[in-house]
Amino acid sequence: MSTQEAALLRLREKALKGDARSLEQILELAKNFNNSNPVESTSGAALVAEDQAILEAYVEDARSRPISAEIDVKPADDDNGANRDG
Repeated sequence: MSTQEAALLRLREKALKGDARSLEQILELAKNFNNSNPVESTSGAALVAEDQAILEAYVEDARSRPISAEIDVKPADDDNGANRDG
């Protein structure tokens, strides 16, 4: 693995962990180096309408569920505070 590859992997790791500066840098690099071939897109209006339909279906599904079904908390059976790894 080259130094450049290692640096990019580290930058990606930091971005995925929520580091805003790293995320900004990796997005800028992606914009500059990964967009050599323009992507042919479908009609923007059709895509927006499809996205909206998906979001509306999700909201309807989420609202139809009982609130108690969203949270499933189970107490530990034998938690005495000891470290299980040793």
